[in-house]
Amino acid sequence: NQLVRTIAGCLRPTDKVARYGGEEFVLLMPCTALADGLEIVERVRVAVAATHWDAIAPGLNTTFSAGVTDV
Repeated sequence: NQLVRTIAGCLRPTDKVARYGGEEFVLLMPCTALADGLEIVERVRVAVAATHWDAIAPGLNTTFSAGVTDV
């Protein structure tokens, strides 16, 4: 899955990406401060926006929305 590879390429070795639903994904970033989590999600957003999805559909552009919390 191109999207998962793109996301995983932005994460640290301790982070994980998992499908949570049909079109939802969860990023698990243990021991991460909120500010650092926001930085990582922004890195993922930029990478997804820059990815060429022509193999799926020529001219396809993809964006996403995200929320970040720490517990």
